[in-house]
Amino acid sequence: MITGQKTTTGAALLLLDNSGGHYKKLTVKAETGNSGDMYIGNSNVNATSGYSLDAAQDVEIDVSTVDAVYIFGAASQTATFVAV
Repeated sequence: MITGQKTTTGAALLLLDNSGGHYKKLTVKAETGNSGDMYIGNSNVNATSGYSLDAAQDVEIDVSTVDAVYIFGAASQTATFVAV
């Protein structure tokens, strides 16, 4: 298991790479203090192509590789994650 957080920069950002091990489930939560939506998707994720997360909303994803999951949002939006 690994946990962490990432803060968006206004560009697609890799959430987690596979260097820490092989994971099967990834849970991503938009922090409650976020002022805007975040988006989950592939390396081309943006506000029109991603899965939207409002502040305090989370999503659980079954993954074969975590290094295919990216986040996007206006600068300074924070996502926390846990991979198992």
